[in-house]
Amino acid sequence: TIGFPCDQHRENAVPAYRISGIRHTQPTIWLLPTASGKRQSPAKVGVVRWDRPQDTRVFDRPSIERNLDRFYTFLSDDRLRSNRGVVDHLLGFFRRLRSLGQAAGLEDARAIDLFTASLARLSGHPDRTLKPEQQGLSEDAEDLLARIDAKGLAAAVEEIERGAGTMSWLRLYPSLAVRHAGGQLFQEAHFELLRNTTTFDLFGLVGTPEVATTSRGGTHFTPPTLARTVVERALETLGDLTTRTQLILNDPTCGSGAFLHEALRSLRRMGFRGHLRLIGYDVSGPAVAMARFVVASSLQDWKPDGGIDVELRAGSFDTRFTLLKAGEN
Repeated sequence: TIGFPCDQHRENAVPAYRISGIRHTQPTIWLLPTASGKRQSPAKVGVVRWDRPQDTRVFDRPSIERNLDRFYTFLSDDRLRSNRGVVDHLLGFFRRLRSLGQAAGLEDARAIDLFTASLARLSGHPDRTLKPEQQGLSEDAEDLLARIDAKGLAAAVEEIERGAGTMSWLRLYPSLAVRHAGGQLFQEAHFELLRNTTTFDLFGLVGTPEVATTSRGGTHFTPPTLARTVVERALETLGDLTTRTQLILNDPTCGSGAFLHEALRSLRRMGFRGHLRLIGYDVSGPAVAMARFVVASSLQDWKPDGGIDVELRAGSFDTRFTLLKAGEN
């Protein structure tokens, strides 16, 4: 997201850079032109906080460049304090959709399909039409959205597109959220389905799950950072991927697609250009629904030049492997 400096600088300000490692509530940094109006050599740096968009703090650029560590510390200390990240924000949206689905008489497991369809609509074309096959959605995605209360859906979408209170200056970009936080987001959404399947309050709403030590029922999730590291190490053992003509990647317990998502990102960084076959299985239907959406979103950003075949199925890979050994399709 991009913020704006105060009115007197808005027309001439140039967005400069971001300081990595600061939460999404960090200030926005701008380069401001010199008195001559030339943008080529700005001498000032403006810093704007999201919750105070009209209050620009201006610093001399040479002074900042001589004291980068102190400037970094200033930005870290001056950021808007919030414990609510983008994953928490979108999980609230997921709970609203679960509630709407429950009120419409939908099976609770279809909340995942409602969630992915809503994210696709927010991330897609301006007219918000859905393309289920291209976007990795259920075939009846449009019908599902039509079955829930239209006013309730509109209210949930309006709430999710912009934060509340001091966060109202932030705007959500769902495609970026899925790209960078999709693994954690869908794992947490799936976990909520597992541990809180039918618990709705008096008003049919799903609340935040209680914080307590609980079993995940044999279902385990991989943190995105760990998935990225494992994928990178595994692909490095294959040598130079730029010369490989084909590659088969199989995740027999793909869950919500964390490993598959990271695999696509890693293959792009490593310069793979051949034909890719991507296979994923999981015994959880909702998890596979999320994996289809995550993979489809990744493929909107990049596909290998040699093409790609995707096979994501709900079921046991052990059973599938036994059938393949027996010569059955």
